[in-house]
Amino acid sequence: MASKTIVKQTLTLNVEDGVNSLGAAKMKGHNYSGVRPEAEPAAVLAAAEALGGLIGHELMGVVVTEKAELAE
Repeated sequence: MASKTIVKQTLTLNVEDGVNSLGAAKMKGHNYSGVRPEAEPAAVLAAAEALGGLIGHELMGVVVTEKAELAE
């Protein structure tokens, strides 16, 4: 059976960053590397919400990108 080991995580906070010429909301991503691979999803979300409060724009979404190794 194959196993997956997360070796790196990157956190992206998507925030509203004004509007475009058509009046639609623009998004901007703020990336944070160095998220511990063993961090629980609830803890990562809590950290993202805390960071989002510091940015000064409405937090529209949180994305975690994982880099993992697969082994037999």
